[in-house]
Amino acid sequence: MKKRFLFLSLFLGVLMCGLIIFPPSKIKFLFLEKLVVVNEPQLLCALARCFYRGSGVKRDLTKAIFWYEKAAELGSLKAHCKMGHLFSHNIGIEKDFEKTPGFWDDLPLDYQKAIEWYAKAAEQGSKCAQCRLGHFNLMGYGTLRNYQKAFGWYLKSAQQGVRPAQGWLGYLYSHAVGIEKDFQKVKGFWDGIPIKKKKSVEWY
Repeated sequence: MKKRFLFLSLFLGVLMCGLIIFPPSKIKFLFLEKLVVVNEPQLLCALARCFYRGSGVKRDLTKAIFWYEKAAELGSLKAHCKMGHLFSHNIGIEKDFEKTPGFWDDLPLDYQKAIEWYAKAAEQGSKCAQCRLGHFNLMGYGTLRNYQKAFGWYLKSAQQGVRPAQGWLGYLYSHAVGIEKDFQKVKGFWDGIPIKKKKSVEWY
C-alpha cells in the first residue's frame, strides 16, 4: 500500500513538473511520439494531427502525411479521409489555421491523389468522403465532370444525413434552374436524369 502511494506521488510529481515546464499540447505530443511503437491507427492519426495543426510541435505537412499514411496502411478510415483532404488542400472548407501564409507550400495540389484516397474511404462507407467525391465529379476536380457519378456519391452521402450533399441533390434534381455556369452547358451533362422539382424541394 505504501509503495503504491509512493509510486502515485512520484508519478503526479513528474506530471506536475512536466506541466510547469511544457504546455499540455507539448506533453501530449511527447507522449504520442513515444507511443507510436504500439502501431495503433488512432495514435498515429493523433500524432499526424499534431504535425498538421502545429500542436506541441512545429507544423510540418510532410510529417503529417507520413503518419496519416502509416495509419491508412493499418486500415484507418479517418486517415484515408485526411489524405484526401491534404492533397486537395481542403478545398471549399475555411479554417483559420489553413489561411496561414505558406501553409501549403511543401505540398503540391493533386486532385487525382485526393480522389484515390477519398475513394478508399468512400468505399468503406465514409459519408464525408462520398460528399467530397460528389463535389469533385460535379466540378471536374481531377476528373472529367460527370453528373451521374456526382449524383450517385451525393445520394449515398445525403442518405447518411450530410447536409451539403442534401443541398447539392436539390440543386441537381432541379438541373440548377436559374443558375448559369459553364459546366451546365456541357453537351450531355444532364443526360439520363429528369428534372424532378418535388424531389428537389424535398432535399433542399
